[in-house]
Amino acid sequence: MADRAADLLSRYAAQSVRLSSGGSARGAGGGLAAAIDRLGVQPLALVLLDGETVELGDPGVSLQVRREGPGDAVMRVSWDQGPTYEEHLAVPAASAEAPSAEAPAAAPQAAQTPVPGTRVDDLGSALRELERPLWVDESGVYRDGPGPGSLCAFIPAMTTQD
Repeated sequence: MADRAADLLSRYAAQSVRLSSGGSARGAGGGLAAAIDRLGVQPLALVLLDGETVELGDPGVSLQVRREGPGDAVMRVSWDQGPTYEEHLAVPAASAEAPSAEAPAAAPQAAQTPVPGTRVDDLGSALRELERPLWVDESGVYRDGPGPGSLCAFIPAMTTQD
């Protein structure tokens, strides 16, 4: 589990990462706000099991994301010298394919690994399918979940009303 915390630390450039299921990591920090602007919060919810929380900290701010079922998460941002903001997030349906927290104890590693996405070969068609989110890593663009590499960007699903 420390590997998940270290991966989140490197992706989100936070000073600290702590998973409620165990595992933590510390780093130089200072880049959490820029990473959230670049990557978004939904990718954090996608790697969590139902009921699991991740807390990322940087000087002056902490961000918590708690997974609440296959399609929901709650994000909470707290500033040391200011308000606290909480928002419910819709998690793309593709993440429902990830193993649940009730996975058999005999396979703990499988419960910690999100289901990989499907590589997109026709980017134009994928971008026209507004209702399906896309994940981008250094090896390409994926739908139905993140690809095998480090996440570079997340393109959320939209409706024509958005």
